[in-house]
Amino acid sequence: MLSRFVWDIYDARSTFQKGKAAMSKILCVEDSEDSLFSLHKRLALAGFDVKVAMNGTEGVDWAKTLLPDLIVMDLRLPGLDGWEATRRLKGQPETK
Repeated sequence: MLSRFVWDIYDARSTFQKGKAAMSKILCVEDSEDSLFSLHKRLALAGFDVKVAMNGTEGVDWAKTLLPDLIVMDLRLPGLDGWEATRRLKGQPETK
């Protein structure tokens, strides 16, 4: 499933580049080091600028700083889970 998702994103990037609206910054919020490594590697190889966060609090903080084009959020994170992190991001004008 992850491979299909990543290559769908790769195809989307190619389409956006042709239309001059390239998506370049992706924030991955994931607590599994194995999943994070795999996701980061594939997205970086596809040409994306990938930043990572290991928990929800860190993800919210990075999102405010980076203003990424896309956030890939794990929903079951330690501490501040992905559901609450997403609610907080949606509630702030700069990350909505």
